[in-house]
Amino acid sequence: MTLATLLQAAPDRPFVAAALLAAGLVLATAVGAGVRSARTRPPFPRDAAPLALAALVGALAWHEAAHAPGGADAPAWARDALRLAPWAPLVLLALARGPLLAAVPAVAFARLALPDGLADVAALHGVLAVTAAGWWALRPPPATHRAVAPVALLVGAGVATASVGWAARVASDGHPPRVGDLAALVARPGVALAIGLAVLLLAAPAPTWWRAAAGPASTDPGSTRAASGGAGELARTGAPWGRDAAARLPWPAARRRRGARRLTPPPDPGPLRRG
Repeated sequence: MTLATLLQAAPDRPFVAAALLAAGLVLATAVGAGVRSARTRPPFPRDAAPLALAALVGALAWHEAAHAPGGADAPAWARDALRLAPWAPLVLLALARGPLLAAVPAVAFARLALPDGLADVAALHGVLAVTAAGWWALRPPPATHRAVAPVALLVGAGVATASVGWAARVASDGHPPRVGDLAALVARPGVALAIGLAVLLLAAPAPTWWRAAAGPASTDPGSTRAASGGAGELARTGAPWGRDAAARLPWPAARRRRGARRLTPPPDPGPLRRG
């Protein structure tokens, strides 16, 4: 199904129109969140272009392997799993570097690999899943906890399936939306297998691996500490946030710190000596 066919069904089916509107809002929110985050907004670090190219090449390689001769004879569950596998490198890039950087190779992959290019409904489905997963992984990032990346993957896949996937199902079948249709989209053996394996693989890396994958230019205030200046401030002031730490604390804690500093008595000069 193409996006044109889906848009033509929107005036007669309010659910399709609402699902497409929700998908557009999620895409706009993910892009806006990526722009506001100092960790993921442009200008990107120097290694961003090689990483995006590597994710695109990996996705195209998975796509070619899935469509190799003899793939049509594979079981239905295997074809479903192989159809989702090419998006895995793009999701990994979105989790590590944010939705903005991952959106570029995701759009390029949809343009090069899908039968109808960007006009295919699968293109919107995949790009939405990638950007939504990257958006969810902004706060908190995967470097803080091992469970962030698997949950972000589930959120991205769930948002894309519940909006674009369900709308395409309603538009193609011609009947009102039913919860059973959404359950049928998720419960297919190949889809469940692909999502389950991806969740297990994303739960394996430790937060230190995600911290290294985020790159050296992480200056987001929501991260554990800015990569530039953190160690220097710790050595100069004894606090990882610098001299103005009290100003950035919640006001009761800052007030207590200032009060304790004012009430500290001066050092005892010791006994006075006559000359």
